[in-house]
Amino acid sequence: MAQIPTTPVGVDTVRQEPLSQTVPVIGRLVAPQSGEVSARTEGLVVEFLVRVGDRVEKGDPLAVLDLDRLEALALLQEAELNEFEAQRATEFAREKLALLQLERQAKLRGTAAFNQSQYDTQAQEVGVARGSRQEMEARIARGRVNVALFRAQVGLWHRKSSVRRDSHSAQCQRRRLGTTRRPGGDLNQ
Repeated sequence: MAQIPTTPVGVDTVRQEPLSQTVPVIGRLVAPQSGEVSARTEGLVVEFLVRVGDRVEKGDPLAVLDLDRLEALALLQEAELNEFEAQRATEFAREKLALLQLERQAKLRGTAAFNQSQYDTQAQEVGVARGSRQEMEARIARGRVNVALFRAQVGLWHRKSSVRRDSHSAQCQRRRLGTTRRPGGDLNQ
């Protein structure tokens, strides 16, 4: 029998290390998660603060809206509140007058000049005037809440836009300016 020649074998020590390899690939990456970005309030977009591909955190402003219309609406709500307060003063005076007339009718009780029908009518007028005043007070309370909410919203936009604009004005990209966004509308359109 003939002997088979042996092949020399080399030995190396085994070691563990992470393998990092770059492979060129042509294709398209799709994010596993995505979401719509929408505006909380409507307004005219005057400036975009981020570009496609910028990393943003939750709560970061993405665009600056023109606040002139929002300011005008806040002033309108304040004017309505002033109107309600004036109407309340009128209703308060009407209630006071009705109470005075009721007291006069009550003083005539037991005399020939007393008229029960007029007294009852006057008592009802006091109730109507009181109800009107209370209705105006409720409108004033609701108006104050609306003004406070609206002012808070406008103030929030002012704070966010001015802070973001000051710190990142060099990175701002102006595109699609003048487009209007509605509440819940997609900012990317």
